[in-house]
Amino acid sequence: MKRRTVILVAAAAVVVAAAGALVWMRARARPARAFPEEFRFAPVKIVAAYAAMVEMPEADDVALVGDGACALKDYFENAGLAVVTNAADAPRTDIVVVSGRGPHDWKALAARVAEAGELVWLLDVRQMTADAFRRALAAIPGADVHLWMPGEYDWVLTARQAAVRRDLGDMLEIFARESAFEDLSTAMCETLPELMANYVGTREEVAPALVGDLRTEIQPEFLVPAEIPTIGWIDPGDVDADINEMIGQRFHSLQFDRRTALEGNIIAHDHGRLAEAFDKWAAAMRSNPHDTLLLGRLHSLAVNAATFMNVGNVKAAAHCYEAMIAIRPTDAAAIEEYGKCQLMLGDRKVAEQAKKRAEELRK
Repeated sequence: MKRRTVILVAAAAVVVAAAGALVWMRARARPARAFPEEFRFAPVKIVAAYAAMVEMPEADDVALVGDGACALKDYFENAGLAVVTNAADAPRTDIVVVSGRGPHDWKALAARVAEAGELVWLLDVRQMTADAFRRALAAIPGADVHLWMPGEYDWVLTARQAAVRRDLGDMLEIFARESAFEDLSTAMCETLPELMANYVGTREEVAPALVGDLRTEIQPEFLVPAEIPTIGWIDPGDVDADINEMIGQRFHSLQFDRRTALEGNIIAHDHGRLAEAFDKWAAAMRSNPHDTLLLGRLHSLAVNAATFMNVGNVKAAAHCYEAMIAIRPTDAAAIEEYGKCQLMLGDRKVAEQAKKRAEELRK
């Protein structure tokens, strides 16, 4: 039986054709720098906005500087914050969000942040060397700097001038705001632990990874410590002890899932072990189907598949869908599109099996 038939009939296989995996690997290895904002995965942007807000849950307003920052305007407004965009002479705001590689005038930006406020950098690390990232991490001013990784190449740095403890009750309240529900639902990030799955650590916790040959391009698996971080900057306050413990356990579980996904990234550097890598990604997806990094990867594969179809490369599009099915075997849409590709390639039997399997999953 052909491998693609096994994938569709069993709907449990996570090994894909090597050619399909290599299509994805090449797309991942050379991401376009300055990825166009209109094609950026929306949940990554939503998670970036909420990472900024949970780091300063008491914030009332935010200033957005740069196109990438301004793309978050609706999410901040829906969460109840007053938004200022690109107004250098505006009053100080609780949060200032800046996007773009820079160089930035950090002194001027810090002057726009209210006392005890927060400075946030949306950093696109596509084709960025580890050394350039090390310098970026050192450049953002503040004694309390944290790193978040909502997307494979779309990262968030938050900075406050002094280390402070955030109130857990205030952080949870952000997720209870009725006007924010639709955005959080879109991002499949409706709870604090789901958001915290994207947290990497403090500047001090990340810095030890930036040693050795720093000329290589930065990758997410480089910076996430093997040990799950201890979040000492959250104050349980009046939150019930049982709820606090439950949140901590869920955070630990989702952080473990993220490390499973990144272990797949590490294995994938050896093309001879791609089947093992897909096993890891599939396992992480089964455990946490809302992981923004994995969902972003599926989004990129879908975009690549559509692009290949537009230029008439049906075989390459089929390989993208194979990879999507390997990561998420219950993806009815990907299976259906894969079947359409096989019909165009002349394999009617597999096309019919794909259609049948997609219909079963939709039931």
